Amino acid sequence: MTRDNAIIRVYDGGKYIQLAFYMDDPDRELTPYYYYEKFGDSYEEMSGMPGSGEGDRLGFYKKAPDYEEVKGKETKLKE
Repeated sequence: MTRDNAIIRVYDGGKYIQLAFYMDDPDRELTPYYYYEKFGDSYEEMSGMPGSGEGDRLGFYKKAPDYEEVKGKETKLKE
């Protein structure tokens, strides 16, 4: 798993990161989504967040990310 096969989304000025990786499995395009929250200078994985990327308790699925990258290429910046 590398940045070249990942979806990376950054929210709230870098406080939260959501990511998933593309798979070679034709039955499943992505791994479950992982969520990280920044504490000081490091990030910790958040528990209780949905692997589907939908319906998370912080409402990321309804927000535009501050930054988004797909397979190593920037795709979206919040305006």
